[in-house]
Parts: sequence; structure tokens; C-alpha cells
Amino acid sequence: MTDLFDCDKLSESLTHKDVNSAVDHMLDGLPCDLWPDMLKVYAWNREKLRWSAHGLAGLICARAMELLDEEYGHPDELSTVSNYAFALAQTFAENVIAEYKVWSCERAPSDDVTVNVARWVRENKRAWLDKPDVRAWVDARSSSEMATCGPVGVDDCGREVEP
Repeated sequence: MTDLFDCDKLSESLTHKDVNSAVDHMLDGLPCDLWPDMLKVYAWNREKLRWSAHGLAGLICARAMELLDEEYGHPDELSTVSNYAFALAQTFAENVIAEYKVWSCERAPSDDVTVNVARWVRENKRAWLDKPDVRAWVDARSSSEMATCGPVGVDDCGREVEP
């Protein structure tokens, strides 16, 4: 399942959790004479965390011992962490990993879709059709839509699908 969508392939602030939200954000407020007939919506998935609880616990313990030894440790000996302390650190790390929300994303091009804008407006933003310029824009594309949306490879919303 895809996590995020945007109409800007280079977006650095992904917030849209579905295709409709991304399309709405792109078109709303933009004069309809600037709307494309077909709009590409790019898909992203959040990256998977590559830290294990064991690895993170080791890093936590090593850093804690380093900080303590710099300030309070014996100059010729390094302190070590007990198995008990490491187990506690690992439990802590497991909870941190479970609660952590990954921000960085990677592209999921197989989930990209192309939306037929006129059809999308008719199906998702009927109130926009009350504006004469939007109605004219959509109506002008209705006659040509049959040629661009009918073939195999385009679903009922005008989005490209695998044939």
C-alpha cells in the first residue's frame, strides 16, 4: 500500500495520503485554463527503518559509556555495560523504533497514476462545475475524452492501469 502522493515529482513536503487529495491540492485555486488534460500523480512509500533494536541499544550503551568515562572514568580503563543494562537499553530501543515515524520516503513508481482531469472534476468536485469557466473547460474535453479514456490501460477514473 502506498503511503503518500503528490503531483510534484520533486516535492519535499509530502502530505497527501491519497490520489484525490493530491489532485485537489494541485487544481484548487489554479485557473482551469492552466489545468492539464491528464495529470500525473506520483507515489511514495516511507523508507523502512534499517536499525535493529540490538544495534540501537549497542549504540546507546557505547555512547553512554563514552560520555561517562570522559568525565568520570578511570584514565586507563574503559567501563562496560552489564547484561542487565544492555537488556534495558534494548527494551528502550524497541519502544523507540516502534513509535518512530519515518519521514524520508522513496519513490514507488509502480503506484503512480495518471488522472483524466475533466473526468476527475465531474466525479469528485461537482460543485466546481457551477463555475461557468470550469463547466466550459470540462465540457470541451468531454467529446475527446472517449478517445483518450476508452482503451485498455485506463480505468473508469481516467487513471492508467496495467493492461
